[in-house]
Amino acid sequence: MHQMPRGWFFPTSFCVAICLAGQAPAQDVEQRVDAVAPEGAAEVVLNEVNVDAYPDVRVFVTVLSGGSPISGLNAADFRVREDEVDQSPLTVDPQLPPLSIVFAMDVSGSMATAMDDAKSAANAFLDTLSVDDRTLVLSFARDVIEVTDMTEDRQTVVTAIDGLTARGDTALYDALAQSVDLVGTVQGRKAVVLLSDGLDDDGAGSPLSEATVDTVLQKAASVNVPIFVVGLGEDLDVEGLTRIADETGGRFLTADAASDLDAVFESIGTQLGGQYSVSYTSSLLADGTMRRVDVEADGQQASKTYTPQAGRVADVPVSGGNCAPLDLYVSYMPDYADIMALEEEGLIDGNVRYAQTKAISDDLLASVEGAELSSECTSDLYAELLGTRETETMESQVTDQMIRKVAANRSEACLATAQAPEDFLPCFRETEALAANDFYFAHAQTPLADPFAAALTEQYDRRAALSFMRDAARDGVPIAAQIQTTVMSTIMAQ
Repeated sequence: MHQMPRGWFFPTSFCVAICLAGQAPAQDVEQRVDAVAPEGAAEVVLNEVNVDAYPDVRVFVTVLSGGSPISGLNAADFRVREDEVDQSPLTVDPQLPPLSIVFAMDVSGSMATAMDDAKSAANAFLDTLSVDDRTLVLSFARDVIEVTDMTEDRQTVVTAIDGLTARGDTALYDALAQSVDLVGTVQGRKAVVLLSDGLDDDGAGSPLSEATVDTVLQKAASVNVPIFVVGLGEDLDVEGLTRIADETGGRFLTADAASDLDAVFESIGTQLGGQYSVSYTSSLLADGTMRRVDVEADGQQASKTYTPQAGRVADVPVSGGNCAPLDLYVSYMPDYADIMALEEEGLIDGNVRYAQTKAISDDLLASVEGAELSSECTSDLYAELLGTRETETMESQVTDQMIRKVAANRSEACLATAQAPEDFLPCFRETEALAANDFYFAHAQTPLADPFAAALTEQYDRRAALSFMRDAARDGVPIAAQIQTTVMSTIMAQ
């Protein structure tokens, strides 16, 4: 025991491919879905395994009944395993993060008679998205053209789609490959929407694209993006498109006629909006080998595989001397469990238990006082503190005081060095582990709000300052909603 101290299917030639996922540049991710539901049973679709913040893992999963998402599930309704090892605790986030979509539309000559219905359906699909979601429009025929940047300006996207005209051959798989490349450069929840009515064809019966089905799957796996494919008509590479959809965690939907596309797009939008975001911290060592993630809900299961970066440890964070407060905190866990057990058995009373846990708290707080904590150490501390608080493996008063002390320490250190707006972003990022608890999340960032706003107004005009913060949040910088409101208000008051 540690020496005691003293005193968290519709068929097509028109095809929509939606790819959802978070990029993890340092991770190799192979996407695979295994889900077979008996007729009439629910169906689980594992859209994405997001390992941007590994060992913290976030899976996006849809639970369907009759093709429609089932709502109202919570953490108790899900079971997540990695290589047959149950992962816990699970957290179901109450709100989905914004979605970034690459919308690729087939504008080859064969699409001419379907363009009006296709545009109408595409614009109706946009209406199913959240106001915070962003879209990039891509068109493809013989060439693949990036029509707009990634934008939340819905009118820009609508105008771009309405201005498309049909002419030429079909570089279908080049469009899919480029769509995945574009969405893969953005952090956070993602999607690619591809729309086509035919085979990959150079007009003479041969493939036009340099990319193949395997190329697309390899690219999608590297950034963990599911692809939803919708086809129009009957001249489709059903085998290839079905494989892409199934192996990436998406859907292959088809429409017999252009007039049916509205229903197909509505189905996709409904499924995207009905996803669950389930988070956990992987308990397995990152040994560089591929692992399978199984997600079970309502008696059904879906699976994907991913490979974490070799050499990283995904269980209890150990600093190797670089994060002494974390090492000390972890070392006290057996002591705390023993104290609680002694009280429960009636061998000590509440007064003795209080004195012992206070001694632990004092020792831990002293370890943080004046300590030079790195950003990585701070993130690991926050994750461990919040996790043990939620699982009640450490007294809440101890974790509360530690979180507050660490937040004050890091805010002081950040404010001593931050000058430009970008200097504040690492300080926000290290609080991401607290995002599951709104109070601590906002509390840790509150001292940064006014100085961050001041740095923005000093360097930018009002519009540019607001855009900087919006783009930072979209790119995955965790800024609490309350802090964003404070910063916006300060900027507007200038």
